[in-house]
Amino acid sequence: MRASEFRAIRKGLGLTAYQWGKLLGYRGSATVIKIQISRMERARRDIPAQVALLAESYRANGVPRHRLALLDVL
Repeated sequence: MRASEFRAIRKGLGLTAYQWGKLLGYRGSATVIKIQISRMERARRDIPAQVALLAESYRANGVPRHRLALLDVL
């Protein structure tokens, strides 16, 4: 997956970098998560295969409501 595709999926879902990172399973402070996502979106860090698969799944099927509820974005 290209960095631009990765970012387009996040933006298409209307999520912040922090929310996107949390949905993809990243942990740590909000700042650390935002930095990790930013690096992948700018092609400064590889996007792991399992993260790309999950991102593609969210693009194709949307994010399950129970996952969004955890982020308070409903």
